[in-house]
Amino acid sequence: MSFETNRRFYIVAAVLVVLLFSAGLARDLMLERKGSPDAPVEIPVVIEGLDLVREVEGDRWFVKSDRVVKRGEVSDAESLDVVIESPAGTVWKILSARGKIFDQAGDIFLDDAAGNVKSESGAIDWTAPRAEWKESESRWFFPEGLEAWNDRVTLKGSIGSMTMDGTLDVREGAVVTW
Repeated sequence: MSFETNRRFYIVAAVLVVLLFSAGLARDLMLERKGSPDAPVEIPVVIEGLDLVREVEGDRWFVKSDRVVKRGEVSDAESLDVVIESPAGTVWKILSARGKIFDQAGDIFLDDAAGNVKSESGAIDWTAPRAEWKESESRWFFPEGLEAWNDRVTLKGSIGSMTMDGTLDVREGAVVTW
């Protein structure tokens, strides 16, 4: 009888251990994530010596940068060199200390930019604290002002924009010297 009692004791103990283990396992598996669900952490991609060629509405863009850090859809670039060649023969050359490239929208924002536009009608040099290419409008915007000049005239303005053919529109405080 003692053997039978010990056997029942061990069976009951084993069943209890299995039940406790199963209950703990079920509780752990059904735990909800505590706190707010955070977006997955995006690991930045660093590119040294970027050399990119792309076509936008028939224009060929050549973009070079010493260093680009890509985080999601936005890339921070250092020492940008942009050359744009249109089928009509207009050539843009732009240098910038740093900028942002927005992959999805195709926009480019440049800080401390300086450029040159050469077309059939002549050449224009320009500088701007900020130059923003808006692909949806096919236009460069200068929200913090710009200075543009050639061998005949100098133009300064608080806000401006320029189309790809070199047509310049300056607003708010435009000053022309010739």
